[in-house]
Amino acid sequence: MTNFNDDFIQYSEKKEKRESKHQALSLSVQIICYVLLIFFAIFFIWYTAFISTHQYYLVYGASMKDTLNSSLSLNDGTSTQDAVYVDYTSKIKLFDIIVAKRENKKNAIIKRVMAFEGDYISVAVHKDSSGNSNFYYYRIAAGTDLSNFEDEAARLDESLGINSYNIYGYESWAENRDALTFVDEGNANISTYNKHFYEEAFFARFLEGKLNDIDGGSEDYFVSESGLVYVKVPKGKFFCMGDNRAFSSDSREKGFYDLKEIVGRVEIVVYNHNFGKRIASVVKYYFSEIEKFFAR
Repeated sequence: MTNFNDDFIQYSEKKEKRESKHQALSLSVQIICYVLLIFFAIFFIWYTAFISTHQYYLVYGASMKDTLNSSLSLNDGTSTQDAVYVDYTSKIKLFDIIVAKRENKKNAIIKRVMAFEGDYISVAVHKDSSGNSNFYYYRIAAGTDLSNFEDEAARLDESLGINSYNIYGYESWAENRDALTFVDEGNANISTYNKHFYEEAFFARFLEGKLNDIDGGSEDYFVSESGLVYVKVPKGKFFCMGDNRAFSSDSREKGFYDLKEIVGRVEIVVYNHNFGKRIASVVKYYFSEIEKFFAR
């Protein structure tokens, strides 16, 4: 009797099962390819929109340490470790990290927004119940009733992270500040920074020569019952500081910045930046946006 293999026979149950498996596998591969194609098409469209509203910046110096560039030395003003993507379109909120650039200035700055127009602010050293002097930032929100106001309510204890961030605290940086010296150009006079350098910088920038004009009812200033002088942030301006308070050149010295000088809000941080981590950070952000969309 002649034997015929399954391929020769027109119908075979075994052949039908094999073809069904082949068709199922082929269909699965096609579905996966289509899904990947759609995914990358959506990602490409999203990324095109993303780069039209975001800009990539390297972060130089230690003014935002330890939030950014955490491994840089405290007085390193030129090196970079981290990078950020800045969103041009997002509304800026209090305590956001922003990039700003003044007109005719080559370099941009990266700082944290600490007050907006209408807020009253002050910088002072406060002595606690144990007799320890600590550096503090004071802010009175715009619209606050000042008739029964106390400084305690305005003092921000930023070291606790209650505003979702921590600063390089006074206790940590005072020693470093005392240890720094600089030589004036043209002579050998060596000066030493003192502990209250930034309090004095704030005083000189905003208050020196103006105290005689402050009567407690001034439109630009407010004096609390304890004698602490607060400065009002003018219309269209904002006040910013670096998280590393001891090594940040910011509004305490430079004065208020114009809101129109803000480039945008920092939305993505690329730690220890390189090309791979830059792409990975964008992809991670993309998936977080998808998760937020479907969580609505």
